[in-house]
Amino acid sequence: MPNQPGEFHGGFLFQVLPTLVTIIFAIVIITIVVRLVKGGRQWIADNNSPVLNEKVKVVTKRTNVSRYGGGTHSRRGRNVTTYFVTFEFEGGERKEFKVKDEEYGKLVEGDEGYLTFQGSRYQGFDRA
Repeated sequence: MPNQPGEFHGGFLFQVLPTLVTIIFAIVIITIVVRLVKGGRQWIADNNSPVLNEKVKVVTKRTNVSRYGGGTHSRRGRNVTTYFVTFEFEGGERKEFKVKDEEYGKLVEGDEGYLTFQGSRYQGFDRA
């Protein structure tokens, strides 16, 4: 039956849109669940790891700045900086740890000392 003037028939978009929204929603939920499971596994692994204190050298430092809220051109929103330090163990193995900003400021590349850690958790550094 042809369209009457003033009559609207939803097209392809209105047939596909509900399915598309459902798929996107499912992807978001799955991503959240996967991240929670990975985080939980890492937390359990760290809890089950021994606390170690080993001789190391500070090799590199880096930061990661993330912007939250406000869009890319807006002055609103905030930046969040995450701090990382890479340590080299006596055997040559290197490991990167997320550290607090105060610790990041105290550590200098080339520092040598003893690193205390549990699994992937940084607990402290004492200069030798």
